[in-house]
Amino acid sequence: MQDSAHGDLLPFLARGGEMGSRIRDCDWTRTPLGPPQQWPQTLRTLVAVMLGSRQPMFIAWGPARTMLYNDGYAPLCGAKHPAALGRPFSEVWADIIDVVGPIMDDVYRGIATHMDDIQFTMRDRYGYSEETHFEFSYTPVTDGSGSIGGMFCACNETTERVIAARHLRFLFDLSDRLRKLTDPATMMRDTSRALGMHLEANRVGYAEVAPDNTTLLIEHDWVDGVLNHLTGRFRLQDFGTDILTALDAGQTVRIDDAGDLRHPESARRAFQASGAGSGLSAPVITEGLFVGALFVHQATPRRWRDDEEGLVRDVAARTWHAIERARSERKLRDEHARKDEFLATLAHELRNPLAPLRSGLGVLNAHDTSAAAAEKVRDMMARQLAHMVRLIDDLLDVSRVSRGLVELRKERVDVKEIATSAIETSLPIIDANNHRLSVSLASESLPVDADPTRLAQVLSNLLNNAAKYTPAGGHITLAAARDDHQVVIRVVDTGVGIPQDMLRSVFDMFTQVGDAEHGQGGLGIGLTLVRRLTEMHGGTVTAESSPDGSTFTVRLPLAEEPRAGLLDRTEATTPVAAPAVPLRVLIVDDNVDAVEMLAMLVELQGHTTASAHNGVQAVSVADAFQPDVIFLDIGLPGLDGYQVAREIRQRPVGAHVLLVALTGWGSAEDKNRTQRAGFDLHFTKPVEPEAVERLLVRLAHDRATHPPT
Repeated sequence: MQDSAHGDLLPFLARGGEMGSRIRDCDWTRTPLGPPQQWPQTLRTLVAVMLGSRQPMFIAWGPARTMLYNDGYAPLCGAKHPAALGRPFSEVWADIIDVVGPIMDDVYRGIATHMDDIQFTMRDRYGYSEETHFEFSYTPVTDGSGSIGGMFCACNETTERVIAARHLRFLFDLSDRLRKLTDPATMMRDTSRALGMHLEANRVGYAEVAPDNTTLLIEHDWVDGVLNHLTGRFRLQDFGTDILTALDAGQTVRIDDAGDLRHPESARRAFQASGAGSGLSAPVITEGLFVGALFVHQATPRRWRDDEEGLVRDVAARTWHAIERARSERKLRDEHARKDEFLATLAHELRNPLAPLRSGLGVLNAHDTSAAAAEKVRDMMARQLAHMVRLIDDLLDVSRVSRGLVELRKERVDVKEIATSAIETSLPIIDANNHRLSVSLASESLPVDADPTRLAQVLSNLLNNAAKYTPAGGHITLAAARDDHQVVIRVVDTGVGIPQDMLRSVFDMFTQVGDAEHGQGGLGIGLTLVRRLTEMHGGTVTAESSPDGSTFTVRLPLAEEPRAGLLDRTEATTPVAAPAVPLRVLIVDDNVDAVEMLAMLVELQGHTTASAHNGVQAVSVADAFQPDVIFLDIGLPGLDGYQVAREIRQRPVGAHVLLVALTGWGSAEDKNRTQRAGFDLHFTKPVEPEAVERLLVRLAHDRATHPPT
């Protein structure tokens, strides 16, 4: 039949869009309904109403319950459309007939039915099983004889609304659960389990990009027993180039059927290797970088809905945010705990030398102290003071390095010379523990462009660390050799070793390995300095451990060409002979004890001293005393040291006086600032007495041979 013929003969079929056309073109003689011209008026009226409406509607008519439906109902049929037209209802909806069949029977008995949000599991609408929800009204309709001829149904699919509300409740519950958790691993496990059960999936987990950016780490996943666990470390390339490219671009990967040849081969291989037949993978993007993914796997093909994809993306973002928050909070807690431990250790380390210093003062104050005993006490006090200075210097160094305030003064040096210097520094602690030190240095030159002081600090810190954690009588080895374009320096000990779980954190600030039983004090910052100073030189440092001890390996780039005549950095430690003419020395410090002690030291060399304890007094005394040299503290009351220096430089005395900043501030910027204020030299407290002595001897010699005019 042609449309026009039906339109002329059967006005009730003249409308209806696609389904109106299909109903007009259908050969109804092959169905129990027969040709439309023979349909009862009631059925004609229902069909006209149905085709004229946009609401999803269908009609089941006659004993066979033959189906007719409109354009609004067609999408609800999915893959069953358009074959469902003219077929018995029981055949079209065979997958849910056990649920709707009894309802249909009641309608044919004259019982009208209305239901909201009824759940059905459709198995072949799209080729896969799916959860659906509908609201519908089944209305019995009589034929011309008064008997029930069929039924009329106006319906709506509410699947999206029901699922959206369920997803929203799930997200609320998940957010509430995550707020109560503080452990990232627990967050991953709980979220994976909750999401897997919510979506009725077979496997859910997190894959995190490892720091090397070449592997993915799956530490936790949830499975329901159908699929195996997928935990472990995997190469990024094993997940397929196409999948990784999509994730890296922030796109969710959605695979309904991993066997579908339309998917890229790399994606199909990756799913086959994991055992999954379908899946969703939502990326986590932080600051523009792909850092991980939340994956949901099904063992069989599954048509993933848009709302499910959106949910997985939302869960990935929420959970990752919570995990990052938990990690940050844990880091803060760890840092606070380490800070408290550090402060306790600092107090302990500072009290240790203070105790013998106080006892030594008591011995020196005793009237019957022998010269030998006094000499022994002075030696002890020198050692303990040097120990305190090292502690404070380490603290200042690590602070400056951390803030980028340390500038390397590089020059061409031989690593063997640096090693010798480091050994000299560390030998006292090595000898004190009766350790045997073996040194193996390459016979060839090992030139590097480095700051000799800082590089010696690196090696001496490693030697000191080895001595601290090696029992008395142990063996320490220092070796240096060329390895291609690098010099490799190793410090090996036969100590207590490093636990494997601490190897990655041993260079972190305030980290202490073991306990006081094995170590010999320290603030836990020596190895931090080692790493940061090594990296500033373009090198690397690593730690290894075994039951036999530890090995620290420093690698530094070798200089391209060793230059002839390495700089002679040896300072003259022997002062020249003291001249007959003494110096006039002004000492300015608000610490009275510091002034008196330094004045005694200066006067013992035959010089004359004067003192001042604030800035205004310093300027006045300088005018009257006319000193040759002024040791000037910076932190003075009234005028500070910078202001005093500028004021003195503007006076007659400032023309020839040597201004020396003697201060606790010792960064590069502090030294630059004192220079700009007019100081000639910068000494950082506590200054070595020998340094003061050498300075005064040289200055006295210069003034004797070239007196100021």
